[in-house]
Formats: sequence, C-alpha cells, structure tokens
Amino acid sequence: MSFLSNLTARLPLPNKPSVVEHFFALNIGPTQIKACLWAVDGNRLIVNNICSADYKSVDDILNVADGLLDQALGDSILEPEKILFGVPDGWLVDDDLKPGYLKLLSSIVKSLELKPMAYVATSHALAHFLEKKEGAPATTIFLGIEG
Repeated sequence: MSFLSNLTARLPLPNKPSVVEHFFALNIGPTQIKACLWAVDGNRLIVNNICSADYKSVDDILNVADGLLDQALGDSILEPEKILFGVPDGWLVDDDLKPGYLKLLSSIVKSLELKPMAYVATSHALAHFLEKKEGAPATTIFLGIEG
C-alpha cells in the first residue's frame, strides 16, 4: 500500500453517496401488459412496484400503458425519465421491430415524455437472465400461456 493510499484509508472522509437511478419497464404480452418501477443502486437492482392489466387490441396499448405506469409510481414522488420495453417475439424480424410496432413504441415514449432505453424480446431477456444465473447458455423451451 502506498503512502497516499495508507493516509487516505485512515482519514475520516465521508463516503460518496450512491446515486440511485429509477426507470420504468413495460412488458407487452399478447393480451396483457406489465409495468414495473425499478432502480439501480450501485450493483443492485431494486424492483419497487409491479402491476399488470389486460388489453383488447393494439389500439388500447397506449392508454393501458399510461394507466399502468401511473399505478406503478403509486404515491411516489419519483419521476423516471427512461423506459425499457419487453415485446413479444412476433413483433420482431431479425431483431428489429416491425414498422407498425416501432411506430407504436415511439408514440408511447412521445406521449408519456419518456426516453427509450431499449426494446428486447421477452424470450431473449429470459434466456439471457438464465445464462447469467447459471453461468452457461441455457437449453430451454419457453411457453407463454395467457388468457
């Protein structure tokens, strides 16, 4: 340990406060939308609130999403600025959103005054999570059962 490192280790310097950043997540399924308020505190992921609601058609998604994000905030004074989207596999072609769905997500972020972080197919997100958790690529079959 160098002299300077040794000296600073012994000084009663205040710890640098961690900056907690809050985000929204919106997972759009074939008939249901789930919204989440979450945060990153250092290396920790904190899920604050999760809620869900059914929708009838693609035209309903904006209104349902708006209500769910308000519900996810609850009485909180937080104002997250960024949103992460989970979308059905059928919305993607070669990892790109189909034009109609890209327009839908764009209208959501514009209407709700949010900044999009990313979109990901829900099945890809789950596979990535399992791979990180298990330490090796997962050999899995995902079934989505709704309604």
